[in-house]
Amino acid sequence: MEVLMGRVTSAVRATAVSAAVAATAIFGGSTPAQAAYPTDSVLVSYGSSNFTGTATFYNQSVGVSGTLKVAAGACMRVKAYAKIAGTSTEFPEVSSSLKCGGSTTYKNYPVSLTATAPVRGGADLTYVSLFDVNDHFLTLDGAWKP
Repeated sequence: MEVLMGRVTSAVRATAVSAAVAATAIFGGSTPAQAAYPTDSVLVSYGSSNFTGTATFYNQSVGVSGTLKVAAGACMRVKAYAKIAGTSTEFPEVSSSLKCGGSTTYKNYPVSLTATAPVRGGADLTYVSLFDVNDHFLTLDGAWKP
């Protein structure tokens, strides 16, 4: 009787799989899309220089990517760090290298940073800042996890 039950069970499974495949073909089913990570835009301006980009909130880090526009004769860097809002918990700061504008015109530089937030669920806030050639703070913008 066990052999017969095994065959019946296998036949039922095969029929169910065939029905699912047929339904997908007929009704145009597709595989489920993977959920996008939450993002927030970032704009940090100082004089004629600025950083525009996006903060992407991952499970244990925040990715900050965009373009640093440096004014003629100026030099600056972008720094970012992740934070859990409402707490004193801050994670290590990350920094781009120093970027300089041209002698008579601005220059654009791509910037990509990853600030770690090694806690369950990651950070819900990141600060993105501009610093000058002497590593003095200029200004910042905060990006929030939606």
